[in-house]
Amino acid sequence: ARAEGHMEARALGPALECVAEARAVAEASGELRYRAELSRVEGEIRLLQGERAAAETCVRRAMELAREHGMRWWELRATVSWSRMQTGQSGRRAARKALSAILASFTEGSETADVQAARVLLEALE
Repeated sequence: ARAEGHMEARALGPALECVAEARAVAEASGELRYRAELSRVEGEIRLLQGERAAAETCVRRAMELAREHGMRWWELRATVSWSRMQTGQSGRRAARKALSAILASFTEGSETADVQAARVLLEALE
């Protein structure tokens, strides 16, 4: 949450520091379930810094981590972040496919902000 607050204020250095601190605490405590979200947030920060390749790498890692651990909400958020980064016809097609797949797995929670944002993005990509 602190990292995202720094992001909104465009204090990107402090935002990355917050992500690094949170990652270190999670790893030291063995609490690794937030790794996917931390990678997603780092990707968003890297994108704001103009580091597109690094941003995509972080967000793809977030998608993979979430998928590996069955964390569909984190996977949804990471997929939305990744989909927003996709440009060109093939990128848009891949984003539509990824978003459609993850949205299809949600039978509940369709009123949540994350699911709604994913649906809006999917419609915009069509």
